[in-house]
Amino acid sequence: MAMKTPTSSLLCATLLLGLLLALVPGHVIAARRVDITDTGALASRWGDMSSGAGAGQSAVNRSANGTLTETARVSIEPVTSTVQSGETFTVSVVIFEAVNLGAFQFEMHYDPAVVHAEEATPGPFLGSSGRNVLPVPGLPTIDNDAGRLAFGAFSFGTQPGPDGRGALAKATIIAQRAGSSALDLQAVVITDPEGQEQPVTVTDGAAMVKRSLYLPLILRSD
Repeated sequence: MAMKTPTSSLLCATLLLGLLLALVPGHVIAARRVDITDTGALASRWGDMSSGAGAGQSAVNRSANGTLTETARVSIEPVTSTVQSGETFTVSVVIFEAVNLGAFQFEMHYDPAVVHAEEATPGPFLGSSGRNVLPVPGLPTIDNDAGRLAFGAFSFGTQPGPDGRGALAKATIIAQRAGSSALDLQAVVITDPEGQEQPVTVTDGAAMVKRSLYLPLILRSD
């Protein structure tokens, strides 16, 4: 198989994004969240057409009725972040026990009086098996009045999705004032490369913001 050049990979990603923007808008729901099961299925079909082959197969552990025998877990890491007011810090959204992962999506809810979200970017795990990765169209969305960040990404290509543990996304957060805030994961969805939803459990995080200490400047005259 001929290797794709960076230019052709970018062109493929651009074409796919155009297809998604053209075909998926009917599935945008509240908070501009996109149904990644449909996005993943579209990406899988696009991969079939562009390569002449299937989307790749992974050694997936399944029961006799075809369901996964393992449940992935998605967690905030570190579980507790202790920072000072005014400080910018990051947390990772990490998956454990992933099997043939093709896409993910989540919301992180927080107390906007204590912290504000600034941005979210994909982590390295989703593309670690060689698949191309794009953020879900329209995401991230950040509402620092309501205290909600929504983000997701999907992959496409002929390789199977990655297995195991890794960072799905990184969120940058700014501590506003002293206090504590949950970093509550909600609406978490993961799928395989064909857009089939997979079971998942969630572990939330927290931010502890301490008051910044300002020491007085003492001037001495000799």
